Amino acid sequence: MKKHLFVKTILIGLLGIWITQPGQGQNLDQLATMKPSSFFKEGVKITGNIVANHLFYSASGIDDRRTPFNFFYTGNLNVNLFGKINMPVTFSYSNQNVTFSQPFSQANPFTQPFNRLVLRPTYKGLTLHLGTCALTFSPYTVSGYRYKGVGMEYKSPKQPVYFSLLYGTLQPAVLVDTSYQYQNNRPSYKRIGMGIKLGYKHQQDVAE
Repeated sequence: MKKHLFVKTILIGLLGIWITQPGQGQNLDQLATMKPSSFFKEGVKITGNIVANHLFYSASGIDDRRTPFNFFYTGNLNVNLFGKINMPVTFSYSNQNVTFSQPFSQANPFTQPFNRLVLRPTYKGLTLHLGTCALTFSPYTVSGYRYKGVGMEYKSPKQPVYFSLLYGTLQPAVLVDTSYQYQNNRPSYKRIGMGIKLGYKHQQDVAE
């Protein structure tokens, strides 16, 4: 109950701050006369890179200490929609330690997940984070800490107010491995966190 009240208070506060800022309007009459071909002129563009690593392991005279074949894929892709919306996608996938059916499931409860997937759609000054996020509030608070959940950032050079929001799992729960089958078994409780950062900047003056 307290969590929902906290979230509602944050949203109401942000709405109040947003309303007090100078607004910008658009001439909707131009949209009626705009040709669909001009909107889709830029089309869809995909850029980025994918890196693949494969490792073969074999031991003689002793038991194998790791799987005989490992792979590790990483990539950075950016999808640009009609020249207006950027959607960067970053991912890493591997069969090291444990295999996952998809990046957000933890098939093995005895180790921390390794695979990651994050989407960052951006429009003007607004950025939405989905997946394995890493936001930075300050060098001492949430400084690039990775978590699974959602996040939002707004920062526009035309507006003095900026903010950041986050909510998600800071650390998944890991059970105790009483069979001693997993070398990387580090038991831990599940931790869920939320945070908000509000800032105001006018010339060289900054308040957060």
